[in-house]
Amino acid sequence: MAALKNKDFCITILGSGSATPAPNRFHTAQIVSFKGQRILLDVGEGTQYKLLLYDSLSPIHKVLITHVHGDHILGLPGLFFTFSLNNVERPVHLYSTPQVIEWFFIFKEWLTVPLSFPVHTHVVPLDKKTLLYADREMEIFSLPLRHTTAAVGYVIKENIPPRKINPDAIRKFDIPYEQLKLIKMGYDAVSRGGKVIPNENITYQNRNPRSYAFITDTSYVPELAEYLKGVTVMYHEATFSGQQSEEANLTGHSTAVQAAQLAKQAQVKLLLIGHISSRYTEPEELVKEARKVFPNTFLAVEGLKVWLEIDKIWLQYPDGSEFSL
Repeated sequence: MAALKNKDFCITILGSGSATPAPNRFHTAQIVSFKGQRILLDVGEGTQYKLLLYDSLSPIHKVLITHVHGDHILGLPGLFFTFSLNNVERPVHLYSTPQVIEWFFIFKEWLTVPLSFPVHTHVVPLDKKTLLYADREMEIFSLPLRHTTAAVGYVIKENIPPRKINPDAIRKFDIPYEQLKLIKMGYDAVSRGGKVIPNENITYQNRNPRSYAFITDTSYVPELAEYLKGVTVMYHEATFSGQQSEEANLTGHSTAVQAAQLAKQAQVKLLLIGHISSRYTEPEELVKEARKVFPNTFLAVEGLKVWLEIDKIWLQYPDGSEFSL
C-alpha cells in the first residue's frame, strides 16, 4: 500500500449483510479508528470474530448502535463477555435508542460473569440532529432515521477551527497572543493600540474537516442531505435494487439508487453501500445501479479499510487491491 500521510482516521468494514445471513456477508458492524479512539458502529453477530480477522480485540472507547433489531445488536453480549475474560478495565460509552439501552441492562443482568469494566449508557434523542460528544479532536452527531422501529444514524466529524491564523498578519497588526483562541473561532481582533482588525484580515480559510456518516437502517429520507452536506465518506444502506423500491419503503429500507440520490444531494465525496439483502448473490449489480446516479459509489465488503487522509481517500481491500480518490 502506498504510504499514507495521515493514518489517524480509518473505517474498517466488519459486516455488510442485512437481517438474513449470506455467504461472506456477516451482520452489520464497523470499527472507526480516529486519533487513538476506537468507535464501534453496530454490533451484529460475529463482530468479535471479524475484529480478530480484520482489526483487533483491543478495548473499545465508544459503541454507537442504530436500533434494536437483532442483526445490529446480538454481537454485543459476546464481545463484552470476551472483554471481561480479558480483564479489560477501560470504560465503554454506549450510545443508542431507548430500546437498545433497555435491552443492554436486561442482558447485563443475565450475564453469569460481571463485566470487568464500567459501561456508561447514553440515550440518543430520536427527533432531531443531536451533538452527542465533543472533544478537541472530534464531534459525534446523531440523526433521526425512518425505519420500522426507532433508529438513528451517526456522523463522526473531525473538530478543527473554521479559520487558520496568518502569523505574518498577527505580527503586522500587533495582535496580543491571548486573543488567538477567539480569532480561530472567527472573532475580530483588537491590536495593542486598540484598533479593531477584521477576522478575515488575519486568518485563512481552513480546510474542510474530515467526516464519516453511518446511515442504516432507514427508508429514503431526502431531508438528511442538509445534515450530511459535504461529508467526506457516507455509508448508506442499500438493501434492495431500484426495482424493489416499493418493498424497500414498506420495510423501512432503501434501494441502491436512493442511497446514491442522497449522496448526490449531500455532495459527499464517496459513497459506500451495504446492508445488502441475501437475495443478491452478485451485489456489484447494486453498485452499477448506484453509479448511474453517483459515480463514486463502492461496495462495503468485509475487510475493506477506508483511510481518510487530509486530501485523499484510500480504499484498501482484503485481497490487497486498492483505490484512491
